[in-house]
Parts: sequence; C-alpha cells; structure tokens
Amino acid sequence: MKRIILAICIIVSAFSLSAKKTDINALRIAAEQGDTKAQMTLGDYYKKGKGVKKDKEQALYWYERAPEQGED
Repeated sequence: MKRIILAICIIVSAFSLSAKKTDINALRIAAEQGDTKAQMTLGDYYKKGKGVKKDKEQALYWYERAPEQGED
C-alpha cells in the first residue's frame, strides 16, 4: 500500500512540474507576442524565481518591454 501511495505522489509531482513548464512556455509566447500582462507576469516570475531560475536581468528585460507596449 505504501508503494502505491508513493507511486501516486511521484506521478502527481511529475505532472505538476510538467504543467508548470507548459504554463511558463505559454506565458513566454504571449509575452513575446506583446501581451503586456504576460510581460509583467514573466518579469515577476524571473524576479521571484517562480517556475524559473531567479534572473534579475530577465526580470528587467520583461519589465522594460511592458511599457513599450502600453503598460504603465
């Protein structure tokens, strides 16, 4: 029984990680296409290391792109 529970936990964890990568990829595509909300969100993710490695330069890059598209 413990092995079954462990297997289920591993599968759920793997699915969760895969879903997060897909979400980040979708967010990045939207940001690259000029979606200001996606650009700001991606900047936040890079700043905080949420779903991606913390990267101040990437955060700044996305924060700077948003005002160019009209985000205040």
